[in-house]
Amino acid sequence: MKRFALSWFCLSLVAAGCDGCDDPNPNDYCDSTGCYVCDGYGCRKTSDVDGGKVTIDASPDADTGACSASSDCKTSESCVNGACVACGGTNGACTCSVNADCGKGFSCAGDRCIAEADACQFSSECDQGKELCASGQCLTTCKAAADCGTGATCEKGVCRETITACTSDAQCSGTTPKCILGECRAACTTSDSCGAGNICNQGECVLDTRPNRQCSEGNADACPSGQTCKRGFCMFTCDTDSQCKLIDARIPSCTAEKVCRSAAEANPGCLLSSQCGNDKDCIDNSCL
Repeated sequence: MKRFALSWFCLSLVAAGCDGCDDPNPNDYCDSTGCYVCDGYGCRKTSDVDGGKVTIDASPDADTGACSASSDCKTSESCVNGACVACGGTNGACTCSVNADCGKGFSCAGDRCIAEADACQFSSECDQGKELCASGQCLTTCKAAADCGTGATCEKGVCRETITACTSDAQCSGTTPKCILGECRAACTTSDSCGAGNICNQGECVLDTRPNRQCSEGNADACPSGQTCKRGFCMFTCDTDSQCKLIDARIPSCTAEKVCRSAAEANPGCLLSSQCGNDKDCIDNSCL
């Protein structure tokens, strides 16, 4: 964050009646978004406060905690109500719209950053015949809301969680008592506390949309003869489309990675909803 932004943030604290940026020099200020130290350069976010002594976690041009988008924050933080908050714990996972919004080793699935191994790219990585890959998530197929059960609704042929929007815990109740990144959810430390069909993702209970991986790449014995492991799944190897068609007419295309895939997976129209236009989602590699 540049110094002009720092100075503006410091002045905003003063305007709000906060004395952490006033002279003489108390230097430290804490609120619900974190702790800051202020000087002539502006106010800078700090990592800890111990016995009244503030430890600075960065240089004068470092992140103050003020933001307008997650791209203004560190890769391990998300922008919530104009402030950078750390992902995980009771703050929940980082939000995202594209993979670049997430840190190393994470992908954007729905609107949350999840471990790359937990995100799908193709429907063949999901429970075939029952699920489709929709923007990195394996979601149950549906024709009507009744197909989805409690807590979900049918949208564009897949079941999606019904989430209550919020700005504070007071707006949440029942099994989702915490307001995490603008949504009512259950806070967690392990998946065991989230209930069947859910997992704990960086401090918040979310629907388990992970692909069921069956092998690990680099393990020569992980798959049957004539197959290789790609993205955690055993795929038929090939050199030509004809070979694939003879194996299974549903996977007629030999891709550049030398495995047989369906026509949609060999030439995907999208992998993420961000690759589609407004109001469209990437479902089964097509913008719908």
